Amino acid sequence: MSVGTAHRDLGKVRSLSRYAKNGLDPRQVLPLCAAVGGRLSQLGILLVLASIPNTADRDAVIIGFAVISAAGMLTDSGAANYLLTRQRELIDRRIYLTSLLTQLGFAVVGGIVSLAYCSWLVETSATGVLIIALLSISQISDSVGRVARSYFLVIGQPLKFAAPEFMTMGGRLGGVAVFAMSPVAEAWVIPAVISTAVASWVSWTCYRRLPAAVIGSRPTVRRIVSFGLSGATSVLYSQAPLLVAPVVLSNQAAAYFAFVVRLVQPLEIVPATFSMQLLPRLGSPAWRRTSLTWRIWLAFLGMGAVAIGLLLCGVPILTTMFSAFNSDHRVILLLALGVLFKFGNYGLVAVLLSRQLSTIRTYCNLLVATVFVPMFIVGAAEFGLHGLALTMSVGEIFLTCALAVSLRLGLSRRYA
Repeated sequence: MSVGTAHRDLGKVRSLSRYAKNGLDPRQVLPLCAAVGGRLSQLGILLVLASIPNTADRDAVIIGFAVISAAGMLTDSGAANYLLTRQRELIDRRIYLTSLLTQLGFAVVGGIVSLAYCSWLVETSATGVLIIALLSISQISDSVGRVARSYFLVIGQPLKFAAPEFMTMGGRLGGVAVFAMSPVAEAWVIPAVISTAVASWVSWTCYRRLPAAVIGSRPTVRRIVSFGLSGATSVLYSQAPLLVAPVVLSNQAAAYFAFVVRLVQPLEIVPATFSMQLLPRLGSPAWRRTSLTWRIWLAFLGMGAVAIGLLLCGVPILTTMFSAFNSDHRVILLLALGVLFKFGNYGLVAVLLSRQLSTIRTYCNLLVATVFVPMFIVGAAEFGLHGLALTMSVGEIFLTCALAVSLRLGLSRRYA
């Protein structure tokens, strides 16, 4: 998960700004709890997939799960953020339906491409193919469901926004439980059916309550996609290694790499939460001093050190639980180094967004993607898992430098 991805998830929880100012309000915390619960349920899916007894199927399914998740992030249309930036009076049925169909189209294309990519990369049994296909359907339904329920945040009803996610999470956990007891592909029908049903129900509920048309309000796919392109630039450099690994490395090495990356990435929900809560305060004149920027960066870096310390303490337990993998602690340590700087990057991005300098973030992400995507291929080809993990960490350090320099120049010109 990249900086932009986690901000996009938590950006849907716009009411957290009120939470940061006025104190704890359980209703405002529910969307955040739903986001965290969703990440944890996806982690549960990964853990049970890692316990598949057949080595070939296990490696293929884990690679497929990683590719599907990466493709889902890369093909996000931006429809949810598009709806969240509009006033509720300017959202009608045409705009809502256009947003849903745009996201559905992008998600289906992403699902088809990811399935074709997986079929080209790995060979698996019919059971493995069915698991990957059902997980892809769940991914598509989840993405459309997120767009559908984003309207509830626009009208200030965070409980109704969170409730569908909890239902979808229940479906994932149901699939996890059934698969843990009996590893059959049909277990993943549960989350696929529930997520599709929830997305359809929410879409119809919101569509019915919207006006047929609003004067001066015209839906444009181009405008929707512009939000998606901004997020895709930040996703590209963080998800590219998961797409590169199966091409360059063996299936077993690529599966282990995907497993470790997906194990580490949920940590990012912590800095993403704090950075979103900081945004309302950072916009005030009292917080516009440059010296505070580096204090914020150091504070986020400290949080990262604590989180990584806890992760490394749990590594022996995880490697014991999943001894089927030939665990290489050096890969985890190299990825942990990148996560440390990624925590700091969340602080710098929060400052950029609060200063209305979001374009700088896009340019920095494009720069990192342009430089490091080829380096991912070279690093994996020449040095295997260690080269790929090290290149990911160096990419995060490079992004830190790019954000810091751009932020310094941007603030100097803005507040000179």
